[in-house]
Amino acid sequence: MGESYDIISAALLGYAMLSNAQRKVFMDRLNQFTFLSPQQQRRIAEDLLRSCKESANQTARMIAETAAVYGAGNKKTKKSDKD
Repeated sequence: MGESYDIISAALLGYAMLSNAQRKVFMDRLNQFTFLSPQQQRRIAEDLLRSCKESANQTARMIAETAAVYGAGNKKTKKSDKD
């Protein structure tokens, strides 16, 4: 499987590690996020990235770093697809 499937697998693994209460909060926030406009989703994602980068939690900082690298690579791929 490709790199995008690795990201999905990592997200599912993270979800599997949550407690039932954390899963409920996650699903509520995911549902809210899903119904936002693309502009609102980008703003929320940027806020989440900034929050994770500044977190005292090392795991959150590592995820933010990985997300930033993945996002930058994904933007380059999208641009080259249009050419």
